[in-house]
Amino acid sequence: MPRAIPWPLLVLCAFAPLHPASTQAFHYPFVDGSTLIGFRGTALSPGASGQAAVRGEGGRMRVHAHFGGLEPASRFGPGYLTYVLWAVSPQGRTVNLGEVSAVRGKAHVVAITPFPSFGLIVTAEPHFAVTRVSDALVLENQPVRGARPALEAVEARFGPGTSQGLEPGAPAPRDPTASPYVFQARNAVRIAQAEQAEAFAPAEYRAALEELGRMEAEKHLWGKQAVLAARRAVLQAEDARIAAGRQKEALLLARERETAE
Repeated sequence: MPRAIPWPLLVLCAFAPLHPASTQAFHYPFVDGSTLIGFRGTALSPGASGQAAVRGEGGRMRVHAHFGGLEPASRFGPGYLTYVLWAVSPQGRTVNLGEVSAVRGKAHVVAITPFPSFGLIVTAEPHFAVTRVSDALVLENQPVRGARPALEAVEARFGPGTSQGLEPGAPAPRDPTASPYVFQARNAVRIAQAEQAEAFAPAEYRAALEELGRMEAEKHLWGKQAVLAARRAVLQAEDARIAAGRQKEALLLARERETAE
């Protein structure tokens, strides 16, 4: 029998936007070798730092980033469980480049972006598959003094962010026998539930619950099958949240049209 699915209050604290609505975006030329870019910690995480090598490959840009001085993401609120690296286009489009999974404060990420010009930021997030930037900005890119070629900077507006709109709650005790992805999966499904995915995206939400159930049924929550199910649950839950948001928006527009007629 699968164990009962626990619902720890791993939710996001609601607070005012903490990051500026813009960052620097740089145009990276397609030249031989890599261009270096630095990262500085924000007021939320002044001890954090980093550096990335950006290289053009086949019409896209490869980013190889290293970070240090990262404290546990949960220090920003019980629902923040990991970090994510984002590319921000000059037009304000944000793309999740991947999870920044810190071990003893250090992390590295290798990612590809189609943007020729972009800014790089790191935020604390509820799970690795988020598609909208949170308020908890901890790192943003900056030029490296003396790096060549010199980079042309433009302002990239991407905010304000969002703290997902969920009520804060006391975090459940962490289970050292469970993978961090187990907590991310529970958190992602809870966020989808709060977005009314059960009503507005039932198929996607049901798929997320099924993966969550498979995860919880595993005897060892650090095991490969539990981790795989947890990651699938996160992805399905984010799909459900997005689908629910689109459906609610479509219904709202339909009502507005009916009212206008």
